[in-house]
Amino acid sequence: MNLFCKSAHYLRVVRTSEIDTELSGHRLRQIVNTMGIADEDTEDDELRYYLLMRLVDKFYSFHNRYPGQSHDEVESDVSLLKSYLKEISNEFGSNSIIKDDLIHEICRYGGSQLHSISAFIAGCAAQEAIKILTSQYIPIDNTFVYNGMTCVTKTYKL
Repeated sequence: MNLFCKSAHYLRVVRTSEIDTELSGHRLRQIVNTMGIADEDTEDDELRYYLLMRLVDKFYSFHNRYPGQSHDEVESDVSLLKSYLKEISNEFGSNSIIKDDLIHEICRYGGSQLHSISAFIAGCAAQEAIKILTSQYIPIDNTFVYNGMTCVTKTYKL
């Protein structure tokens, strides 16, 4: 009882959303509108990469391959991703700002997986699993985005 009373102020209820909620148009609309309000120099590249990953998912569902997977098709894939971005921006009534450099970077890597980044993400996932299994500490609430170029992580409640 003493241990419980000493630690009671650390108790927190964490309610996460389902993946369907994250992928629904309402949450995606908020993301696009947030980026449309922000100017190009703002340090929210992680949110931009998250939206680009959603565009890559859309690209994969239509073409059954990742953008830039073939070196011959990189430029055409860049234009396709730009058109998908324009579709989403028009659909949500926003003027989303994503630099062309980011779109080129997404197409350049062609869906490859870097071992060091995969290991880092797997370590984060294992740490979160341990938090949940042991009921100690507070797990990440919702979406975790890692930018491997700047070594920055951010968590978004989507």
